[in-house]
Amino acid sequence: MNELPVHPHLLLLLGPCPSGAVDLGWSLTAAWSADAMLTKTTLAIPIFLSPVILFAILLETSMNGAYPSEADSLGIPLFGYLIFFFPVSLYLLSKVRRGPLHRPKRLLWNPERHVFSAVSLILTIYPLGLFWLGFLIVGIASHSFGSILGSTLLLACVIFARTFAIQSIAISGDDAPEQPAVTSKS
Repeated sequence: MNELPVHPHLLLLLGPCPSGAVDLGWSLTAAWSADAMLTKTTLAIPIFLSPVILFAILLETSMNGAYPSEADSLGIPLFGYLIFFFPVSLYLLSKVRRGPLHRPKRLLWNPERHVFSAVSLILTIYPLGLFWLGFLIVGIASHSFGSILGSTLLLACVIFARTFAIQSIAISGDDAPEQPAVTSKS
């Protein structure tokens, strides 16, 4: 079976070809192969550029008539994002381990990190998820295709960052400090 030359990160987003799909001579089953790796850097680039992307989204949607072009319509969401939401995105990104990110074992909850799982789930849904989802809806309503693309990209990056952040365990067996042996008194 021939493999279609598709960018590895596109394969990651598309996932494997369903078993009931019509075979067109190529397959997307290499989504999680060694060549198709998502890394922390791949997530970090859009998240670090998110203030610039947000500014472009605000400009495009205001040019298409979704917002008035006054300074408040553009400044309040941008500075609100920089002050409140951008640090949360950076914090989630800081919890993602370095190196290639393989298929996550846990999607929503890490039973070994209850507090972090709960807080990160809440912060990913509200405010980050709803923030980018709101710009996605505004982009669709105002036919701002760059806004649709930018907000979808950042929404996916935030979800991926949260998913991979909960994968790490505070202290794994190999990283745990050595404990002194406990001896019993006889």
